[in-house]
Amino acid sequence: MSRHFPNWLQAYCTHTEHLEATTNLHFFSGVAAIAGVLRRHVWFDQGYFNWYPNFYIIIVAKPGIVNKSTSIGVAMDLLREVPGVNIGPSSITWQALVQHMGNVAEQVDINGEFHTQSCLTFVASDLGTLIDFHNREMIDVLVDLWDGKTGSWDKMSKMSGKESIVNPWISFIAGTTPAWLSDNVPEGAIGGGFASRCIFVYGAEKRHLVAYPKNRLSPDFYERRLRLIADLEQMSLLRGEYKLDHEARVFGEEWYHKLWTQTPEHLRGDRFEGYLARKQTHMHKLAMVSAAAQRDHMILLKEDLTLAEHLLESVENDMILALDRVGRSKSGINTEDFVAWILTKGRVTRDEAVRYLTRYVELDRIDNTISTAISAGYLSQVQTATAGFLAPTERCRELLGKPVASPDLIQSLVLSADSPAPDV
Repeated sequence: MSRHFPNWLQAYCTHTEHLEATTNLHFFSGVAAIAGVLRRHVWFDQGYFNWYPNFYIIIVAKPGIVNKSTSIGVAMDLLREVPGVNIGPSSITWQALVQHMGNVAEQVDINGEFHTQSCLTFVASDLGTLIDFHNREMIDVLVDLWDGKTGSWDKMSKMSGKESIVNPWISFIAGTTPAWLSDNVPEGAIGGGFASRCIFVYGAEKRHLVAYPKNRLSPDFYERRLRLIADLEQMSLLRGEYKLDHEARVFGEEWYHKLWTQTPEHLRGDRFEGYLARKQTHMHKLAMVSAAAQRDHMILLKEDLTLAEHLLESVENDMILALDRVGRSKSGINTEDFVAWILTKGRVTRDEAVRYLTRYVELDRIDNTISTAISAGYLSQVQTATAGFLAPTERCRELLGKPVASPDLIQSLVLSADSPAPDV
């Protein structure tokens, strides 16, 4: 059966062009949808283990900025229309998660042989309803299941005894805010294994303002939606191993050598070493999704790998932004917010500074916050003939010179549309 669209991800981004969230958020929502239909039916064989196209995608934005739930929901509504796809509840304990995955086990025909698989996609507009980061057992279960181990996955508990899942596959997409991450995610989840298995997509601002999206829809909007679902159904029929063509394999070898011999500065250090170790895995998972979005041939081209590489690099700043405040003290965060506010104002009087801080800092900590910012060299005291001011220093500008949210991915999608057809 022929596809309706040469590139499903590009078509999906066009389908969502009148929503306010950036293309990045819709693109990775589309990635989650394709992953949901591919499941464990396709893989990349590494001999000792396989990689499967599953993802932990976390959309991060301040409340109301990019309508996280809407961005996620549009893609997931398409996924729900595909027969055979199992979507779990948005709120669950780790025990119920394991039981639910066991309940959806089914026999899948792959190239004439039947295999038991337990595949489940989770969707949550609020990450906090899906995952309790203070429940160490839940985090450990999610870390272990992400790897998609072959055979029976077993877990013992006092209440339920032995729980088993045969050939597990789990994927999720969820939304959250920077403040929630800061308040609820322990530092151990960052330096540990969970965050390194996630893709964070940061929504810093609306890409445009659209009061009434329906008024902008094209006449074929609803027909296009049906065609997007039909193409997802076509992708759900893909079975078997993805293999690299020669050019892709050469690129992959060179890329891997460069990753470990010329590590990017922003990924150095303990906090992101786990992500660095799994970047190759993320890249090949995305490459499988890229290939499935464009063709039925089970061949990964160099263009699939280069697109996946660019996508990861484009959202690595998002990861740094999303996790920036995790594990930091409240007083340090308050001080940073304070000097950022002064930087936007240019300079303020001490009375203005006190009035600002009374909204965020305990009264007995106001003087300490101001003196800390001055002692650290972030603020200077400027005296004029009529008044005294607090002004930002160059060190303040360096402190706040963090990565900005990733650029819009639309150019990457345009380039990927020019990929040649595979030579098979």
